[in-house]
Amino acid sequence: MNREVTINEIIKNCSRYYTSNDTIETYERYIRQFFEFCPKEIEEITKRDIVRWLAHLRNNEGFSSRTIHICIAALKAFFEECSFNEVVETNPALKLEWPKLEELEPKSLDNYTIFKLKEAVKKHPRDRAIVEVLHRTGIRVSELINIHIEDVWWDERQIWIRKGKGLKERIVPISRICKHYLQEYLATRNDDNPFLFISKRNKEFTRQGIYKIIKKYCKKAGIKENVYPHRFRHTLITELINKGADEAKVADLSGHKNLDSLQTYAKASKTKLKTEYDRM
Repeated sequence: MNREVTINEIIKNCSRYYTSNDTIETYERYIRQFFEFCPKEIEEITKRDIVRWLAHLRNNEGFSSRTIHICIAALKAFFEECSFNEVVETNPALKLEWPKLEELEPKSLDNYTIFKLKEAVKKHPRDRAIVEVLHRTGIRVSELINIHIEDVWWDERQIWIRKGKGLKERIVPISRICKHYLQEYLATRNDDNPFLFISKRNKEFTRQGIYKIIKKYCKKAGIKENVYPHRFRHTLITELINKGADEAKVADLSGHKNLDSLQTYAKASKTKLKTEYDRM
């Protein structure tokens, strides 16, 4: 069996252990990047080869500690499967050290940036609806692209998230404005595709497709900062915490497993409050 066939088979086996398609796609991407960097046969790869690749990513590609962490997790999963299937005698990733992770403050968007983006997108019903749903529900991109039209409960003004992180489902509310833009967009549709948001080719969106839409309108609006879909999620959660919303309810709304996940938002909120106070 040649190297490429073995890599494909091992990646396929690894995917059985993860419920998230995002995780599977990310791991596969970094595993393939490693083998592009290191042309050796799988059984010849050493820990030093992996360390060289990680150093290359950090020093030449500018990868953060968090991304390096994901790369290590991907290779650990890959070589553990190789070891189990006796493709390698010694697991070269077994004793890799995890990088120390810096605590990142969630980057929310200010009101003026959101206003400019919505102004840039207002004449495009589908894209206006996408921005409104991301901003006012705080759902993940992977959740957005999996919503079906039938998952929108119009009378209740709610959306059923059937495929959340870890395949957990939940219900999120939508505002009257959000409902308006969704109905305005759907009035332009003349197809039988069950997905709520589809491309111009009547295909369901990919995560990359949503990213491109946001980037396109940011450029049109002259927004210089790095705006990506997940920042709408940060923005909503931060807004709710700043307004004193119950953290248990915010965790339930956003699909966080526990309250600990929200501590970074609460800390960021207190830091911002202190900064504003010091300016007085």
